[in-house]
Amino acid sequence: MTFVPNKAGTDASNVPFDAKFPKQTPLGDRQASVTTVQTLAAILLGATPPLVLTQAMQYAVITVETVNIRWMADGSIPTTTLGNLVAAGGSFSFAGDMSKLRIVSVGAAATLDISMYDSGLGWAG
Repeated sequence: MTFVPNKAGTDASNVPFDAKFPKQTPLGDRQASVTTVQTLAAILLGATPPLVLTQAMQYAVITVETVNIRWMADGSIPTTTLGNLVAAGGSFSFAGDMSKLRIVSVGAAATLDISMYDSGLGWAG
C-alpha cells in the first residue's frame, strides 16, 4: 500500500495521522552496564538512579555504547554465541513482554543506553 497524502493531517482514507501513529510518551532513560545474563528489569534496577520496570513500559530503544551484546525475547538464555547480536555502536527497538527480554555481554561489561516508552495507545497490557 502506498501512502498518498490527502489533506493536511490525514491520509488518503481521511484517517488522522495521530490515529495511525500514536505518540509514545517517554517513561525513563538510563545508562546501565551488563556482563552476565540479565533481564531488562534487573538491568534497569542496576542503573543509577534505578528505574523500576512498570506495566506501562511497552516499548524500549536500546543503544549499545561499548562491547557487543546478544539478546533473546522469549525468556531463553542468550550466550556469547547464541541470540540476536548487536554490535557496539548499534541499537535495537523492542516491543513485547519486557519481563522476558534477556541480554548478555559478549565480552567485558557492555554499556547500554536504554529509553523506555509507553505504547502510545493510552493503555498498558
